[in-house]
Amino acid sequence: MTQAQRPAGQPAAADVVASRPAVPPLNPPAEVAQASTPQVIMSPIAAKPAPVGEALTAQSSVRFNAVAPTSLVDARAPDVAAPTPGPNPRALRPAGTEVRAAEATDEELAARGKRFAIEAVPYVATQAYADASRALSVAYRARDSSQDQAIVDAVFATWPSETARVPATTVAPPRARRLHEEARKAIAYGDDVASAMDLELKAFGANPRDPDIAQFLALLHLWTKPSQPETARQLALFAIAVSGPKRTARADYWNTLAVASALSARQNDATAAFLVETALSTSLDRSCRAALRAYASYGDPLRTPVQAMLYRVRSQPRGYAYPACAWPQY
Repeated sequence: MTQAQRPAGQPAAADVVASRPAVPPLNPPAEVAQASTPQVIMSPIAAKPAPVGEALTAQSSVRFNAVAPTSLVDARAPDVAAPTPGPNPRALRPAGTEVRAAEATDEELAARGKRFAIEAVPYVATQAYADASRALSVAYRARDSSQDQAIVDAVFATWPSETARVPATTVAPPRARRLHEEARKAIAYGDDVASAMDLELKAFGANPRDPDIAQFLALLHLWTKPSQPETARQLALFAIAVSGPKRTARADYWNTLAVASALSARQNDATAAFLVETALSTSLDRSCRAALRAYASYGDPLRTPVQAMLYRVRSQPRGYAYPACAWPQY
């Protein structure tokens, strides 16, 4: 019946519904009454109050001894527990804990390298200097190259310092060589010495018994500003010692020892080390060029030792065959 057809005085249906008295609701069950109170469900992604409907669902699940999901992951897969991250193997370790070189962080390797350079290198260098004294003495006293074989024999002999204890229970040779090559490339590409020093200290911490690493670390101590010749000298002796019988093939190590000794005010040792290098070298031109570069870089402290080396080479029967060993005409 439309409004036009409704008898006069008869109220509309909407008016009747609106005019009915409000009927009080029945007393709800205790569980529903408790659920009517809004609850908050925390989530690891967002924190916001849950709707009343969700609260009722979570509350009613208690009746069936079920556990309400505490995160979106639990809501999607209630039978699969979320993975718990394990401890970080590179987290801070207790002081005094020995870390395996292969597992150590770069910072830990650098700390190990510095510790070895401070604690182990001076001790081994003292022993190595005593072992090298025979070769140095023969070279210094010889008038010409006729004593070269005696020098080689003294260098080749077994040195007690070869087996000196280095406090490194673990080493990582592959990682050490990789860091060593990065340090060499840093210098070749013109990076600062400090960056190369940092890399080489890490390499030394990874494998302190690699003679090439100790030798290059000695060079870096000479190239830094200001130079550290005494540390370089100790590292050069350390490198010569840990080379073992192969030290006869490491003529350039004796060049580093000579330069570091000259800058440490050890002129006689510097001269003798250059002469040992002359006896061991398979390329005298190359050895002479390296000595002259050192003289050009450091000046007067190298003058007398380098002159003695060049004179020894030129005094050989075929000394004229080595043009790089002539004293430069300035």
